[in-house]
Amino acid sequence: MRKLVILLALFVSATMMAEKTWVDLGLPSGTLWASEPEEGYFFYEEAVDSFGINLPTRWQWEELLQSCTMIRTEEGNIELKSKNGETLLIPTRGWIYKNGKVMNSVCGYFQTYNNFDKKNAWYAFISYPSQADHMLWALKDSYKMSVLLVDK
Repeated sequence: MRKLVILLALFVSATMMAEKTWVDLGLPSGTLWASEPEEGYFFYEEAVDSFGINLPTRWQWEELLQSCTMIRTEEGNIELKSKNGETLLIPTRGWIYKNGKVMNSVCGYFQTYNNFDKKNAWYAFISYPSQADHMLWALKDSYKMSVLLVDK
């Protein structure tokens, strides 16, 4: 029975990933980014359970941010433009604290994949103008954040 559940989960994940639109920003790693974030906000464990290794790592976020130029759109979102001319829109939806209140909706906060620490996780903090450090450390299930997937 357990094998059947695992196979079903893999099938659903593969189907979901095949239906996505991917942006090829010409990054050195070859990583493709989903053209838009998933609906809603997720605690870390929810994000890992739902999307697993398709969550970007800290290093994929750093590569993305170092390889692209950043501009603020008229709507207040952030657009990343790569050297190959492709763009990725980063919505600035903020994050949700445990009490349900949306905080800091002028920045984008995104979960990352982290399989080496059981209590903490990196999350991507995207702001414009650019901050020196886009990766912050937090307790894994302190905040609900957006999810933007990668295809490795």
